[in-house]
Amino acid sequence: MQTDFGQLTEEWAEKGAVTEQEARSFVDNLMSEPASQSTASTSDPSSATTTGTPTADPDIQQELQELTAHIIALREELEKLRESESDSSP
Repeated sequence: MQTDFGQLTEEWAEKGAVTEQEARSFVDNLMSEPASQSTASTSDPSSATTTGTPTADPDIQQELQELTAHIIALREELEKLRESESDSSP
């Protein structure tokens, strides 16, 4: 039983690391993309505004929040498992 538990802990740690890396890569790619600019011409160039932070599609923001929450949950579960494993060891 202890071997199975240890194996599961390792698998969850690996999955958490992969999920974290995917999330970081996603955010890095999102932030490195140039902000989309409209190609429509305006008669008053002073009416065009720029922002210092890029905006993302709300669906992407929601997915990023879900991934972040999933990573946090995996880390917490892994920490609990590690603590219970160390408490049960002689």
